[in-house]
Amino acid sequence: MYRPDRQGIRSLATSDAGFGARPVTDQNASTEALSSEQHFRHIVDSIPGLIFTYDPHGCTEFVNRQLLEYFGCSFEELQRWEGADIVHPDDIERVTVAWRQNIAAGTAHSYEERLRRADGVYRWFQLRCAPAFDASGGIVRWYGCLTDIDELKRADDAAREDLRSLSLLIDSIPGLVFTTRANGEIEWINRTIMAYFGRTLEDLQSWRMIDAVHPDDLQITIDQWQAGTTSGKPYEFEQRLRRHDGVYRWFHYRASPLYDSQGKLVRWYGLVTDIDDLKRAQHEARRGEQQLRLMLDTIPGSVFTLTPKGEMEQVNRHTLDFFGKTFDELRDWRTVTHPDDVDAVTRWLEHALTTGEPWESTSRALRADGAYRWFQTRGLPLQDSDGHIVRWYCVNVDIDDLKLAQEDARRNERHLRLILDNIPGYAFTLTPAGEIEQLNQQILDYFGASFEELRDWARVTHPDDLERARRRLGHAIATGTLWQNEARALRADGVYRWFQTRGLPLRDSDGQILRWYCLLIDIEELKRAEEGARSIQARLARASQLAAVSELAASIAHEVNQPLAAVIANGHACHRWIAAEPPNVERALASVQRTIRDANSAAEIVSRIRALFRHAAPSKQLLNLNEVIEEVGRVIADDLLSRGVSLRLELQSDLPAAPADRVQVQQVVANLARNGMDAMDTIDDRAKELTITTSFAAGDIIVAICDAGIGVEVDESVFEPFVTTKPSGMGMGLAICKSILDAHDGRLWVTRNSNHGVTFSFALPAAK
Repeated sequence: MYRPDRQGIRSLATSDAGFGARPVTDQNASTEALSSEQHFRHIVDSIPGLIFTYDPHGCTEFVNRQLLEYFGCSFEELQRWEGADIVHPDDIERVTVAWRQNIAAGTAHSYEERLRRADGVYRWFQLRCAPAFDASGGIVRWYGCLTDIDELKRADDAAREDLRSLSLLIDSIPGLVFTTRANGEIEWINRTIMAYFGRTLEDLQSWRMIDAVHPDDLQITIDQWQAGTTSGKPYEFEQRLRRHDGVYRWFHYRASPLYDSQGKLVRWYGLVTDIDDLKRAQHEARRGEQQLRLMLDTIPGSVFTLTPKGEMEQVNRHTLDFFGKTFDELRDWRTVTHPDDVDAVTRWLEHALTTGEPWESTSRALRADGAYRWFQTRGLPLQDSDGHIVRWYCVNVDIDDLKLAQEDARRNERHLRLILDNIPGYAFTLTPAGEIEQLNQQILDYFGASFEELRDWARVTHPDDLERARRRLGHAIATGTLWQNEARALRADGVYRWFQTRGLPLRDSDGQILRWYCLLIDIEELKRAEEGARSIQARLARASQLAAVSELAASIAHEVNQPLAAVIANGHACHRWIAAEPPNVERALASVQRTIRDANSAAEIVSRIRALFRHAAPSKQLLNLNEVIEEVGRVIADDLLSRGVSLRLELQSDLPAAPADRVQVQQVVANLARNGMDAMDTIDDRAKELTITTSFAAGDIIVAICDAGIGVEVDESVFEPFVTTKPSGMGMGLAICKSILDAHDGRLWVTRNSNHGVTFSFALPAAK
């Protein structure tokens, strides 16, 4: 029902990761390739999300089963999404333009769109797509997912309507309401303030510089404002403010702080109350109190006040309705508090009354219908001018739904932990920095150690594999790419077994890594099978080397003939100097020395050729790869000339040395160079040019062989044994090259050139 994506699945299964281990290479992964591919495709198809990939040009390459089932159409129809009715007509132009721009720019992108479900219903989705790069920085694939945000969209619309209603409510409050930033700068004012002063928000933000405050009160107001803001505690004072008609009236200013969950002051909420009439007459004060009471009863929340001793003073209508009791019945709040919470609430209240600090507690309260619900109670003290508490203003916030959600989250966490510990495999998580965060029970049982002991995973990793494991883990953490590695791990009974480690990063909405989810897979039996496969491949490589003798014969003869001809010439010269009368011993001795030098040169050539064809272990030494490439250039010079191919060397002069076997590296360079020449044999419409370059980056020496030939399929299959495009080829050359580079901890890859031909590149780690 979906299009296979062999390359995409393989890329997941073979990238570096590890609890300490060696990379899984293509040639040694032949046994596990099918099972790994099926396993990862099952994972992708089981993810409750819509997953897809594009090729570098933005063409749909792969979709998972969930996506096909959602749209109810074929893969081919999804490839033509721009012309189909998959995207909502109102969104198609915007989405198409954004998609093309992002593909052209090569950047990760995210946007929202409405997509048509199989039943014809359009739902909102968020599309996220990010590119994957090869070692040279080129995009090799786009990975994307579609997230259903339809319910979130509806919730946002509802929230905006609620916000509009709330704003209308606040603007209707018969009071001057405003907010300031943590430093006291005015941030927002309601319409009542603007109407009173006849000024805009921008005008009132500079209230110190205008006549909004009575001149006699200005300095006192500034001092009180600054002192209150600095204290971080609720504060109040009185001042005269100038109305839009020029009349000054007395106001009472109150401000309360808002702190975030970390205790940081983020905002002040202020209320400026007109007390001019209160100053003039007690009657007007009582009317103002009635208005305040009306506002209190209108608030859709449980609000009440306490005396300085903590006794119930007054409650709003909502509180009476919620509990279904009279004010006198609620004076003893213990009657509506859950018995198990009474002592805790008492301690919190007594602490607040003693210290004068804001009061906050959580408890269960008995609703009128007999159900207990969780509430968070907050209280702020009101102080007089002498700093004495005259009243406590309190509010009850219903948090029952939040409590239930938290309990569900804890239950889910326990359930997931139970699943993790009972998975018949070895799973663990790492912090973003690569430190062990969690281990399942299977790992603890396997290693026979505690969590604290296994936090230093080096103690159970084979010493020979440790450095490579650390290097690959560091690379994965630094780049945020898939982590994969192989290493031997010490079982509780003292036996080392081969394990493959794989790790994937979990990212937040901003792309930051939150943690790594990792899995250990026992591959001991697979390793043993691979050893047998490598033995067979080594014999095949030997056969391929012998088959290459005929191709190298002309170059070998040319290179050996030169020192041999010199030996003969020097021999004749020596004979003439000895036969002379009198014999010229000095000249004869010089001829003998030149004969020895040329004979040694011929012996070295023969020795290198013999090493190519004997089954000898690699002999590593520090090599200057520029010199190795120049040697190969001399060996293939005649072949280049006969084929009409020009060789261009672009070698970095300050290239560091690499620990490697000279003969084997020569074999790799020669094989790749001859492949390039073969690819240009049939072309006649452009110059036949072979370019070899060297460079150094990220601790690796990189060699690139670029041709202008007919090209090959640019995928991993070209490195598999017996895969060839040559009519008479054995298909072993590239497989041998990859085997040699794997043995040197190197890499081999191929990329398509922008004009003609391909570039084969390999990397070897530089000497430390």
